[in-house]
Amino acid sequence: MRKPGLALSTFTAAVAATVLAVAPAHATSDPSYFTLSYGAATVTGTNTWTNRTVITEGVNYVPEGAGSCRRVYAEARDSQGRTLAAASSSWKCSAGKHAYKTTLDTKVAGGPAYVWFNLQQKATATTPDSERDGLVGIFCYPGGCDDGTH
Repeated sequence: MRKPGLALSTFTAAVAATVLAVAPAHATSDPSYFTLSYGAATVTGTNTWTNRTVITEGVNYVPEGAGSCRRVYAEARDSQGRTLAAASSSWKCSAGKHAYKTTLDTKVAGGPAYVWFNLQQKATATTPDSERDGLVGIFCYPGGCDDGTH
């Protein structure tokens, strides 16, 4: 006589093996590129999307005479707009081109639906972060970026 539990166990194992063999939602994809500009200040960046993370790196250009500190802030969000991870470059208060690199580790299979980037400023290095201003932002997806005006 055949035991019913054996057939169910075999079926369950087969389904589990099939599910585990499916490719992740976001395998490493082509990078997406973005530019944020505010007056003479410019941020250029590249996003590399993987299954659970987005690595962003680029250059934060602080113009001569900016009179303030600037940084790049990023939030990885799910399709409902909930923040999964956030990171920022350090504040740059001197004129010049400043390289940055951050990793947004969502710890969620499939990674974020998109990343929102914001160029921020504050008066001085010692000004509290609560007194920062967002200057300009952009939304980036695995396929590219959009400033929200389209």
